[in-house]
Amino acid sequence: MENKQLLKKYRSRLVMHGILKSVLGGLVVGFAVNFIAAFVSWFVGYDNGTWLSVGLGIGAAVIGGVIFYFAKFRPTNSDLARRVDMLGLDERIITMMELENDDSYIAKRQREDAQEKLATVTHKSLKFRIAGKIVACVVAAAVIAPAMTVVCELAARNIIRSGLGIFNPEHDGIKEILITYEADEGGSIDGDEAQIVYTGEDPTPVKALAEDGWMFVEWSDGNGNPYRADQKITEDTVFTAIFEEIDPEGEGDGDGNGQGDGNGQGQGQGQGEGDGTSDQPGEGQGQGNGKGNGETSDKPGDKPTDSAAGKYEPKNQIRDGRTFYRDYLESYFEDAMNEITSGDDLPEDLRELVEEYFQSV
Repeated sequence: MENKQLLKKYRSRLVMHGILKSVLGGLVVGFAVNFIAAFVSWFVGYDNGTWLSVGLGIGAAVIGGVIFYFAKFRPTNSDLARRVDMLGLDERIITMMELENDDSYIAKRQREDAQEKLATVTHKSLKFRIAGKIVACVVAAAVIAPAMTVVCELAARNIIRSGLGIFNPEHDGIKEILITYEADEGGSIDGDEAQIVYTGEDPTPVKALAEDGWMFVEWSDGNGNPYRADQKITEDTVFTAIFEEIDPEGEGDGDGNGQGDGNGQGQGQGQGEGDGTSDQPGEGQGQGNGKGNGETSDKPGDKPTDSAAGKYEPKNQIRDGRTFYRDYLESYFEDAMNEITSGDDLPEDLRELVEEYFQSV
């Protein structure tokens, strides 16, 4: 009992040392269990694996620390005597412990000598020594285990795939989706025409390009924008770009105010004065000024002409994608009228152009 009181402070010092090493050992075990549980949960795609791995890790750390202390790091009387003697007591404490129950004169003298020497040192002289291997293991485990736990949580939230999902995407409910972009006659697709994506991914953008003499109308799903960047497609889909050929003759509706009222076979509405002659049915020549809404010609397939300045649709009025052919025909028509009124012979090419014009109205 006397020896225990004498070495009480030294024992407390060694107990703290043993607890510290036990905690470090328990952390290594806990992190290892945490890592293994998180890895298995991630690999099989277990959604609650994050909390399970953390809980198992904490439990393993506590249990491991307790086992480490009582099985390895709890100081015994022999450990205490050996550590104190290392302070320069030359095994006096070990001998005193061995002769603790001996009442002989020699045993008493030995204890007195040991107590005198023990008074020259302090319990603070006992230094803690932690093996570098234990520290390295704790640091490595403290990095790897939380990282694996994060991976497990990301997989549970479907941000990344599980281990089995890498080899078989359908295990995570992810399937391959084929998205096809194709063009009908008159155009082509700028971009990847056949794209394979997985659930949650989006295809790369594409654009429908029209060939010369054609114009883009719409996609098969009704999208009127030739450029498209699709999102959230969940099944195999085919998008077809639809094109329409531009009519070089032009067909459109006119609605406006114009000048001129000719006598011939046709119909017109407006106010004006003029007289003209007609060489052929459906053709008229006239001079006059008037304003009104004009609708000319009652021939089948007739279209409103330049007798009224109206609104033209790009679909059938554009010849090369930029120019209204009507403006050019007006210029030639004026030249033809000048030739006729001046009495000069009308050139053959100009006559054909005039005839073409009248046939279109």
